[in-house]
Amino acid sequence: MRWRFCVVRAGARGVRSGNLGLALVMIALAALWLNPWVTPESISMRSQIARLDPEADAERFPLWEMAHDWGHAGKTGIAALEAVAGPRMTARLALLERSTSRYAFTRGVADPDAERARIAALLPVLPEGRSLMRRFF
Repeated sequence: MRWRFCVVRAGARGVRSGNLGLALVMIALAALWLNPWVTPESISMRSQIARLDPEADAERFPLWEMAHDWGHAGKTGIAALEAVAGPRMTARLALLERSTSRYAFTRGVADPDAERARIAALLPVLPEGRSLMRRFF
C-alpha cells in the first residue's frame, strides 16, 4: 500500500524512501525471528513442559525431538526436565541417552546390537546360488 502511494504521489524519490522503510521493517522482523525467546523451537519447548506433567506423561513427551530436532531450546528443555524428573522420566531420559536411533528410543530398545541380532535370527537366509525366484516360479 505504501509503495503504491509513493509511486502515485511522490514519484521515484518516494519509491526509494518506501523501499528503505520496507527494508528496515524486514530487518527488524528478521532480528525478532532470531531472538532466542521467539524461535519456534523455544516456544514449542515451553509449551510442552507447561502442558504435560513430566511424571504422569513421561511417554508422551517428545524427548527424541527435543534432543535431536529442536536445537539449543530442546537441550535446555531436557536439562529443565532432568531437574524435576521423577523415576519414570529419569528412566526415559536414561533411555534417550543410550539410544542411537529414533526407533531404538520409541521401542524402548536398550541394546541396539541385541535387537539387530534378534531381527537377523528371524530373517530367512538362502544358501549361495539359490534364489527365491527359482523356488517360486
